[in-house]
Amino acid sequence: MLMVIGSSRSGEAAANAHRYPAARPSHQSSVKGNALGALLDRYGFTAEVTSLAPGSQPHRALWDTAGTALLLPSLIDDSVCLLSEKDVFVN
Repeated sequence: MLMVIGSSRSGEAAANAHRYPAARPSHQSSVKGNALGALLDRYGFTAEVTSLAPGSQPHRALWDTAGTALLLPSLIDDSVCLLSEKDVFVN
């Protein structure tokens, strides 16, 4: 289990955002919120998920699993982007 101790300041995260260009959403979305569908739309993965899970749809196990698998690395990259050098990792 990974725990992060310390708090990152939004100013530091913005200053470090150029270091992690992949962590940014690929396009602006009119969909708000943090639901899986909203996040997939924000990161531009919706069409890819639909093609990876033919015959499936949102809220079905196959579609949601494919979406989560595509989305997770980007969410992890976002988390890394928000961490400052002063944060401490404890395993």
